[in-house]
Amino acid sequence: MKHILTLLLTILSILHVSAQDSWQLVWSDEFNTEGRPDEATWNYEVGFVRNHEAQWYQADNAYQK
Repeated sequence: MKHILTLLLTILSILHVSAQDSWQLVWSDEFNTEGRPDEATWNYEVGFVRNHEAQWYQADNAYQK
């Protein structure tokens, strides 16, 4: 039984690796400039929009360096 389980896990690992080979990057942002993030790409949630945290995010606080 142990050998069958090992063989099954090996086959699943091989299938998983071969599936990753077909992945294609569709979008990325390298943040390789200084200043505000590109507003054509990024937007801001003002206030307690998503998860009602006790934090308040503002566009003026967004900066990349």
